[in-house]
Amino acid sequence: GRWVRSQLYETGWPDLSKVLDRKSDPVAVDDRIFEALATLKPFSDKMGRVIIDDGVLSTSTEADKEGASYEIPGLPFAGIYQLEMLNLLKGVATHADFTLYPEPCMFFGDRLRGAIIGMRA
Repeated sequence: GRWVRSQLYETGWPDLSKVLDRKSDPVAVDDRIFEALATLKPFSDKMGRVIIDDGVLSTSTEADKEGASYEIPGLPFAGIYQLEMLNLLKGVATHADFTLYPEPCMFFGDRLRGAIIGMRA
């Protein structure tokens, strides 16, 4: 009156070439970004968003008028990212192309290549 059932699952890797084989123009990652993330972390919302726009990192949109901001002059890109995910690049990524946002943004390090995907507003 007992039975055993087994099933094999597909264990192959997904096709990552759609994400990782993108044309990009990476520049050196500015370490000031990580100082800004540490400063902004206590002020982030429950989703942990950090909004980057024209050299200003902030934890809220202009309409919210709440949260905190940190200015990094000369930061040439814009986007919205999850603070903790962006912080994972610290000490790992040496170069990145954040100008690709809202598409996946490529980053590179020593023997490393990856992509970070931003958030929608």
